[in-house]
Amino acid sequence: MKTMYYVGTSFNPADGGYKTIQNAKKAADKIGANVYDENGVKVYPAEEPAKPTAEELAAAINEPEEEKPEEIKVELTDDVPEGALEENPDGSVNTYNAEGQQVGTITKEELEKLQEAAGEKFTSVNGTITVVRAGMIAIRNAASWEDGHKCGIAKTGHKARVTMRLDIAGGTLYKMENGRYISGRPEDTEFTPD
Repeated sequence: MKTMYYVGTSFNPADGGYKTIQNAKKAADKIGANVYDENGVKVYPAEEPAKPTAEELAAAINEPEEEKPEEIKVELTDDVPEGALEENPDGSVNTYNAEGQQVGTITKEELEKLQEAAGEKFTSVNGTITVVRAGMIAIRNAASWEDGHKCGIAKTGHKARVTMRLDIAGGTLYKMENGRYISGRPEDTEFTPD
């Protein structure tokens, strides 16, 4: 059964109906009336929202806006220019875009909050890491404990220069000067600062 549409200043099915809403709208526009469905619900023209009073406008203008925390999309990476994680003389740390260009600075405290939120903490270090585990440990091509990032091995006694300590889920990793990563877990390696 098709819906019928009725035209008038109020709903009155006795006035006869239209089979399509398009025809009902045309008729309503000609006489400045409304269109109602067969249940008496006004379907055209759409109700305009009530205009606020002067008092409501004044209240809205003077009402303080609810403060919402600023959302910032942040991706922590260690693929940054040399020295990027070092503090500036004023205590701030540089921030970079995806192209490696400096775009601003943040405080050391803000950096720590971001690292904590990401579950990671990066610390610039200078020193040597020595493999102490009997046998060998994996060398990784990314700061990740996932098996897909294993790219080599280091045997007991192997030494490498490291520039960064990364405390991430799964344990500590050190970034070596060659850009690869090695375990910083105490059962695997020993760090000796310069």
